Amino acid sequence: MNRFSRGAAGAAIVAMVGLAAATSTAGADDMSAPTPPAASTPVPEGVDLAAAAAQEQMEPYVEQVEEIGKKHQGLAVTAVDHDTMTVTVRWKGQAPPELTDLASADHDVVTVKVLPAKYSQAEINVAAAAALDALGDAAYSAGGNSDSSGLVVDVPPAKAKASVAATLKADVQEELTTETPELVGIPVTFEEGTPVEGLGRFNSGTPRKGGAFMTRGDGTGSCTTGFTVLNSAGVGKILSAAHCDPLGDHNWVDGGNDRIASAANVTYHHEGIDSLLMGPDGGTIGRVYIGTWNGTSLLDVAKAGPTAVGEYLCTGGAISGDHCSLRVTQQSLTYDCPGRTSLRCTGAVAENTAHGAATHGDSGGPVYYFRPSDSRVGARGIISGGTGATVSCPSMFSANDRCYTRVVFPTIAGVLDYWNVTLETRG
Repeated sequence: MNRFSRGAAGAAIVAMVGLAAATSTAGADDMSAPTPPAASTPVPEGVDLAAAAAQEQMEPYVEQVEEIGKKHQGLAVTAVDHDTMTVTVRWKGQAPPELTDLASADHDVVTVKVLPAKYSQAEINVAAAAALDALGDAAYSAGGNSDSSGLVVDVPPAKAKASVAATLKADVQEELTTETPELVGIPVTFEEGTPVEGLGRFNSGTPRKGGAFMTRGDGTGSCTTGFTVLNSAGVGKILSAAHCDPLGDHNWVDGGNDRIASAANVTYHHEGIDSLLMGPDGGTIGRVYIGTWNGTSLLDVAKAGPTAVGEYLCTGGAISGDHCSLRVTQQSLTYDCPGRTSLRCTGAVAENTAHGAATHGDSGGPVYYFRPSDSRVGARGIISGGTGATVSCPSMFSANDRCYTRVVFPTIAGVLDYWNVTLETRG
């Protein structure tokens, strides 16, 4: 597993590669077409405006499904289809009345469809952790398949061979028999994969914003600032990735060597979520950088929302800049927390095999989607790490750097809940 730090001048990634180097919700039946942004409004490069507009129209329904899932056991997968304007929900067991009512209602533009699932997302997460416990170094990560009927485990190429996989399956089932017998028999398949590697815009100044370069005061590693948030007293804080500062003992500065936060104001968390919270000098503002690593364009933050399979998102890393048209392929992947292999983390997965998703030093940066209706961004998560193949991408350090094609990120809802904070918005 690669270290999160890129070195004195570098940034971190996630093996996974850690890639360290109070708002209103539109009513579900408010189906007015989003207004395209004015020509003078910056739009993240690579954003498909038609897909973004469709996604914004489906978002209220995904939010309702998420809230139903919090009240009732059984939610497995939520997916969106931009072409058919369909939100598909897979649910284990009898769907609650709120969900069936949502699906049966006439929403004019959007269709909500409910399908059965063999396992809930909560059960998949338990089984995934058990599989990683059973297989140790023989596995990188685990998560549910597309219809939540079984478990998919990413392993080294040699372990994916049928002759070896049979033994690994037996090891997983034995672990389940001991720890969670109710999940014995869950189908397990193995795919060739890579570890998740922990994965920094340069001189951002105050107030602090998301997507900006941050480096350790001693020059040993770099990361990226995430979304800004407000605590219960209304004081601004800023998010990043825990593996950037595993012990919470570093001062952090920007590219101009101005202090972002002292070690005394850094709090980290590795148990289940790769998340860091900093109390920065100079206050915060609900904005994020977009564009290249040395760009100056900013967009306001509109709201937080749940992640659905099929969504198109952007990552905003300070080392390699924005990467858009990343498609969400999994809502929950279980993996070794970058820098802390004795602990498990979970996050969603998005990928772009053509242009990449993030590189070392992008860890901690915002994951978002562009909203054509108001030219703001919707928060989805914080970059934790990268995995999969790599492709050529320009970065702060090289015109021919390497970016991971898959990015793993804890969802913004989980991060906000853990820290008991609210997303800072603007506009």
